[in-house]
Amino acid sequence: MRRIISGMIIAVASASCLVACGSRSPQVTVFTFSEVGDTAAGVQTAEMDGLRVLIGPANFPRYLSRPQLVSRRDGGELRVDEFNRWGGPLPDEFLRAVADEVSRGLQTPRVVVYPVLPPFALDYSVAFQVQSFETDTDGSVVLRCLWAVTDVDSGESVAAASFSGREPAARGDVRSRVAAHRALVVALAEDVVRRLRELEAGRESATARAADPGA
Repeated sequence: MRRIISGMIIAVASASCLVACGSRSPQVTVFTFSEVGDTAAGVQTAEMDGLRVLIGPANFPRYLSRPQLVSRRDGGELRVDEFNRWGGPLPDEFLRAVADEVSRGLQTPRVVVYPVLPPFALDYSVAFQVQSFETDTDGSVVLRCLWAVTDVDSGESVAAASFSGREPAARGDVRSRVAAHRALVVALAEDVVRRLRELEAGRESATARAADPGA
């Protein structure tokens, strides 16, 4: 009887080893918002007296505050993709990507990401309230958010806007969806850059008028 039981234990252990050794966990693919070599490092050659901007904070819905890519299904279902992820939680990756694009658009290296405290005085901060940033039921990626600019010196809100964009995923695969996410971040950052330039032009004009009231 003892011999039979021992044989059964060996058989079960062997079967378990075959299952464990013969199967591999699916590979996790990690994405970033930046293409290879696509970085704001090139703006280091820009003049150091450009705008100084803090990007963030950004508030996201809880279901998006994770590294996994999220997509919608019919009936209000959300799919969290465990095997395709951002390099970090989406809110962090979003802020870094927006900061890179704003830095490039303003041609200044003095753009930092919340909550970093920079070694220089800031001109403006830009905060975001993201309402959605995921793949929709039709396969396109949707970004909807509110954003506001604060004059750091006065502490006053000097601009507020909304952004709503939809970008089709060309091939419908994961890499196409990632590219669509990137395209929406670029479009949002372009709006931010445009508004910051307008604010700075207005501030410079007001300073010039104050210095020469008779002009």
